[in-house]
Amino acid sequence: MRAGFQAAATAPPGLHGSRVNLNDFRADSKTHKSQYSGPTGEHARYTDNPRGPRQQYGYNHHHNYRSDGDRGDQLARTNAQLMKIRNELEAERKNNASMRLTVEKEKQQEMDVALASMTADLLRKQADTLATKSKFEAKERELAYREARIQQLEVYLSEGQKQFHYQRDGKEGEATMSDVDREHEHHRADLKAQKLAADMEGKMATRLQHLQLREGAQQMREQQYKTIIRSSFESEMKGRTMPEIEAKLAEVANLEYNRGFGSGKDAGRNQAEKEARETGFLEGYSACRRAEVTLSKFRQGLIPHDSPELNFLHDPAHPRNLFTMGTRIGDLSSLPHGSLSSLSFSIARSLFCSSVLRNPPTSKSSSPNKSEAQTYHNHRPAPPRPTFASELRGPSAMHNGHVILANRSAPSSPAPILKNTGANGGEMAGRMNEGVDGGRPIVKYEETEQANLIDLY
Repeated sequence: MRAGFQAAATAPPGLHGSRVNLNDFRADSKTHKSQYSGPTGEHARYTDNPRGPRQQYGYNHHHNYRSDGDRGDQLARTNAQLMKIRNELEAERKNNASMRLTVEKEKQQEMDVALASMTADLLRKQADTLATKSKFEAKERELAYREARIQQLEVYLSEGQKQFHYQRDGKEGEATMSDVDREHEHHRADLKAQKLAADMEGKMATRLQHLQLREGAQQMREQQYKTIIRSSFESEMKGRTMPEIEAKLAEVANLEYNRGFGSGKDAGRNQAEKEARETGFLEGYSACRRAEVTLSKFRQGLIPHDSPELNFLHDPAHPRNLFTMGTRIGDLSSLPHGSLSSLSFSIARSLFCSSVLRNPPTSKSSSPNKSEAQTYHNHRPAPPRPTFASELRGPSAMHNGHVILANRSAPSSPAPILKNTGANGGEMAGRMNEGVDGGRPIVKYEETEQANLIDLY
């Protein structure tokens, strides 16, 4: 609390305090005015106004002006910067790799040049050393020859002095002067020959060492050259030989493929042929069975003679005509697989025999095949198994494998029944009440009156 207010508040109550001291009031007002007046000078930045209560929530609740679009743009910019940095890094890597290769090549070239110069210097020094050595050896040989020559001259002089003394004293020595001269010349020639031989041997040794030195230098150069051109030589050899090798490999692969393909094709053909043969046999057997069932139904009178199921019997142009199928099976009998053909041929022949017995062909179609029809008549199919009712009735009169139903009740089917029979068989229902050529008996049919419930044939 300020001083003025604190003094006013602490004044004791009473009569003396009830009066108002104007001077004090003026002083207090001046003090208040100086304290609560507006800021001046350096205190202008600070205000002493009363403040309201502080808010209890945070100060960061300002409006966020950054939208998702700005974030997307920032992300796109960041991705672009990353892509740029990545491209720069990739470019720097490529430059670094190229620079490394360039530096390696330059270093290799410098090393090659340095090695070549060092090798040349070494070879030159070795050649100089060898020449100096050869000269030194020649000088040694020359000195040895001179020493031997001096010794020979000393011996010759001593012999000459001896001869001189012998002649002065009038004595005769052991050898004459001519003998001494001859021996001296002989020793001289021997020394000269030895010197020439030593010189030739020294020259040959020097030449041999020089050749060995050049051989070593050549081997060193070859090794360096191999090291230098190895990469280019390998690439050249690869470029030259790889097409030929690839062509050979492709040729071998094609040969192996063709051989494997041929063997596989043969195996597949054999398997497919076996399966096709079995399938064909089953289909033929099924067709034969269906034809047999159809003929059995026709024989029993369960289907009429003009049924579409019997077109293969009457129509020669039918693809399943028995005569046509028999001819085709006969053509197949000459193939290696004779067992299947003979079986199919026997089945078709039996079916054709049954059809001829039930429906003999016309004179026009049967005249060329009279012998074949006679063969089919001689080979009749096996009779059907008798039923229980037929066994109870006993044997019945038969004609061409069929029961004669004349003067007795017919089966429940409306099939035609033979009334009169002859030695050569009857006719179908289409030729009813017509005479037969050659004095054959007339075949007549009659309708069934009632069904025989016992006859199950």
